[in-house]
Amino acid sequence: MGKVYEGSSDDGEAVAVKRIDPVIGTTAEGRRHREVEIGELISSYDRSTELRNVLVPIDHVVAEDNSLLIVMPKATRSLAKALITGRLDGVFATETMLQVAAGLGELHGLGILHRDLKAANVLELHGRWVLADFGISRSQAAPTAPHTFLFWGTPQYMAPELWEGKSATVKSDLYALGVLYYEILAGSLPFAGPDFSNQHQVQIPAELDSVAPALARITMRLLRKASAERPQDVRAVVQAIESNAVKLSPAQQALAVQVQRAERMKMEQDAAHAERVNSAKLEQSRVLQAASDLQALLEEACDYASAVLPEIVLRYDGAQFYFDWTDGSVIFTPWRHSPPLGSQSDRLVTGGSVHLYRGNTTQSSAPVANIICESVDDRLTWSLIEFEVSPLIQRDRYTLGPVDQPHGFTESAFFDQLPYILRPVTHIWQMRKRALNSDGVIELISKAI
Repeated sequence: MGKVYEGSSDDGEAVAVKRIDPVIGTTAEGRRHREVEIGELISSYDRSTELRNVLVPIDHVVAEDNSLLIVMPKATRSLAKALITGRLDGVFATETMLQVAAGLGELHGLGILHRDLKAANVLELHGRWVLADFGISRSQAAPTAPHTFLFWGTPQYMAPELWEGKSATVKSDLYALGVLYYEILAGSLPFAGPDFSNQHQVQIPAELDSVAPALARITMRLLRKASAERPQDVRAVVQAIESNAVKLSPAQQALAVQVQRAERMKMEQDAAHAERVNSAKLEQSRVLQAASDLQALLEEACDYASAVLPEIVLRYDGAQFYFDWTDGSVIFTPWRHSPPLGSQSDRLVTGGSVHLYRGNTTQSSAPVANIICESVDDRLTWSLIEFEVSPLIQRDRYTLGPVDQPHGFTESAFFDQLPYILRPVTHIWQMRKRALNSDGVIELISKAI
């Protein structure tokens, strides 16, 4: 959001000056001044409340070129630099965790969400860790607006709910604190990417080895997928960390290990549940898209057919699509069930069957064809497929459909044969597959007539 320069005050004190470039437009202007608004709010409270673990800006000014300059005390280093050589150990790790929590607690006490807590935004100043960089922070009382940077943050630290487009809360700040704690204790982030959205929403991090049980437990609790299962506030986090300072008896240590294992098991269950929920949402979305595409395709085919068969109409009764004309019908029946687990492919989204009718009489008890929707290169495509008995087997042994003409499968037979459909091999039937389009529908209508 800007560049930071080294500077000095009139009395020679070293300072850091952040320069944010001028921007055009009211909304952008509001965004640009968010950091100053937060800085002023902190400074106003600083008169009555000592902020030991928050970096309070010294001053700010709008320069002649309309750039924004924010003057801050110059820190020694960032926590990110301290972690370059690996994890922190012992008392230093515990004290660092407490000071970061204290800073977050001070912000929350002022009604401010940080929204971008990470190792690079934790600075060492006069021998203690302070939170800095409030560029995308906002007051907890402020409504979500353009200048609050919805969806902004650092992917490595973003809580699961933020990936779903929900607003930041105290609980999302606590999740970022959990990511930072994991980094302190393990020397690496809990998730390496690049698919941070999936990892934060459904995966669980590796166990924290050689770490005090109390510290590992509070870290894992902060990383819970469900926000309601994280600690209620920073105060609860501090209490859990301070309990680590109390020397435990052997019996207490054994109990702490069991509690940590139970916490791990709960995280695994939460992650598995989140993955099932996400998979169900994705599958439902794909099925709805497939149904919409099928309807649009059949409507287009009806217009195409009406040029030579004016009386043809397309109707839908909520379960089936009917191409009706004076003395016949072609009926498309989309199946309501998704492919079964273990179908050996996630390409298949859904399918259906096709029947031909003359008057009110079906021309065959078996479907004349099947329709399938597959995901190919992240796009959904509908196909028409027909089967016929293989010349390699005796026809009197073929029970999947008529032996004298192409046909489709019933729903149960289709899923029984699915492994062979997805990976075509020499089998008791031969398959013809082509795109489901207007020409294919006209062929079916001609066959019915």
